[in-house]
Amino acid sequence: MSGPGVDSSIEVRLVLFADLRRLLPPGHDGRFTLTVPGGSTVADLVAASGLAFRPNEELRVGVNGESRDLTAPLHAGDEVVL
Repeated sequence: MSGPGVDSSIEVRLVLFADLRRLLPPGHDGRFTLTVPGGSTVADLVAASGLAFRPNEELRVGVNGESRDLTAPLHAGDEVVL
């Protein structure tokens, strides 16, 4: 992703709750920081996480405490809760 106003990369915190914690390696508490290209969306973050979500798994998304969807744009320092 490139273009005017797009940073080279941003850090975003990803938090997994409930059943999604099954995707984490042992010892993880469900919170971790990922670096993604500037201009990324929640869907891009999910793809970059490398976590094996079930096909067609329904994800409820929150960004900084507000309900969002997978198309929501991300900014440096955002916290995404799934």
